[in-house]
Amino acid sequence: MKKLLKILGILMIILALLVGGFLLFATLMDYQPDPVETITVENGTALTLDKKEFEVLTWNIGYAGLGAKEDFFMDGGTKGRPDSKEAVEMYLEEIKDFIKSNSVDFLFLQEVDRDSTRTYHVDQYKILTDLLSQRDHMFALNYNVPFVPVPWPPIGQVTSGIATYSKYDVFESERYQFKGNYTWPMKTVMLDRCLMTSVIKVSETQNLYLINVHFSAYDDGTLREDQLNFVKDFVKDLYDQGHYVLLGGDWNQTFPNLDLTKFPLENNGELWAPVAIEEDWLMPGWTFGVNDNAPTYRLLNRAYDGKNQTGVIDGFMISPNIELLEVEVVDMAFEASDHNPVYMKIKLK
Repeated sequence: MKKLLKILGILMIILALLVGGFLLFATLMDYQPDPVETITVENGTALTLDKKEFEVLTWNIGYAGLGAKEDFFMDGGTKGRPDSKEAVEMYLEEIKDFIKSNSVDFLFLQEVDRDSTRTYHVDQYKILTDLLSQRDHMFALNYNVPFVPVPWPPIGQVTSGIATYSKYDVFESERYQFKGNYTWPMKTVMLDRCLMTSVIKVSETQNLYLINVHFSAYDDGTLREDQLNFVKDFVKDLYDQGHYVLLGGDWNQTFPNLDLTKFPLENNGELWAPVAIEEDWLMPGWTFGVNDNAPTYRLLNRAYDGKNQTGVIDGFMISPNIELLEVEVVDMAFEASDHNPVYMKIKLK
């Protein structure tokens, strides 16, 4: 018995050393971006702005790893990554086909992997940029972790972020870190949420600000509230200076004035329920570019069977000097991603 207790004691010490070593490693390697960072604008053969009407698309592509056959452990599933590199390549090919056949002026993408174990180190940004090489393109990291130890097999290394593509010349781009984060040690393996601006000259005194954003998902709502407050102040300041503001992305929260009865929650939202943005949050004259003609996300508690929980959490917000002409969710039946793209047509006033 003493020998058994000794062995158990040694094993517990080894386990504690392993856990402690990992936490030390994760803390030392924790990605800590500056509040504001300059993003390199990689120039294509972008055009000088010469019109007032534009088409824009936002799409969380789910790192080409969350197509219809996948589930995810944080949503009540079991997996942290697809079963094979071939699956990632298949989803990515479907994403490429859609983007190729929908040639909008501005494209906002979220969850684009650069070098990640979960997607077998397929550089999705390079592949998509090769496809869209004539456009100005920008990339901002929001997930940079050397090793995520869960589930099994583990997610592992993640290098991922948001990408913006523009047919028109972008003269400046910046990454703005959202204030607030998860507490330690959770923060060492979670995303560092941000927004990325891409600025296009409209006149000598006015610019068009394209803002790509991906809000937090798995917090209690506090982080998202802080992020909404940051965004509200940020865009108001730009508009007050006389600029045009077009913000789009994955909000991870739903919008007022939508018919949410179309999208019932599973088990009363036991697994995940999107927080609703307050009706009075939107400033007078500003407009949400959203629609409930189809869902924009589906729950990943199991592979897609047409009965999964769905809803609307992706879309746009535009300043009062921009007119909303059309907005529509493109129903792709979640074949390539756990999100559907959102298309919008606008006009500068």
